[in-house]
Amino acid sequence: MTPEYGAATQLEKIEMLEAASYIVVNKFEKPRSEDALRDIRKQYRRNHNLFAGHPGSPEDIDLPIYGTMASQFNDVGVNALFFDIAKEMKIKIEGVETLKRDKAPVVKNRIIAPERALYLRDIATSIRSYNRDTLINAEKIRDYEALLITTQILKGNKDVELKLI
Repeated sequence: MTPEYGAATQLEKIEMLEAASYIVVNKFEKPRSEDALRDIRKQYRRNHNLFAGHPGSPEDIDLPIYGTMASQFNDVGVNALFFDIAKEMKIKIEGVETLKRDKAPVVKNRIIAPERALYLRDIATSIRSYNRDTLINAEKIRDYEALLITTQILKGNKDVELKLI
């Protein structure tokens, strides 16, 4: 799921929180992702009767809930998820233990900075607007040239006389 899953009350209706072995909040670099992770952890605890602070109840970091940024190479959230899945399936993964992993990444490096997130859209809009204006101006120039040619062909005709400004 992504941080934009809806209102916190929607979590009560999402049955996957009860059935899933792993819950992934992808696009963790987006705003409010920490809030989404907190809300999902809270609902997961309710669904599994794992209330925080009670004896034997796991810490938040021990829950199978991961914040990931799958668009990034070597993301610590994806690494943590992969490591835990491989461990549960008893797959030998030598060298993976040294990878940085974190279920709730603190550093959120973005490929595209937030102020540039809509940059390509703005460029495309500018180009479309320029092209539209160019076509309109080209049509006006064609009409003007047609009038010039007409006035040259029909010199002296008062009905077609062109007044240049």
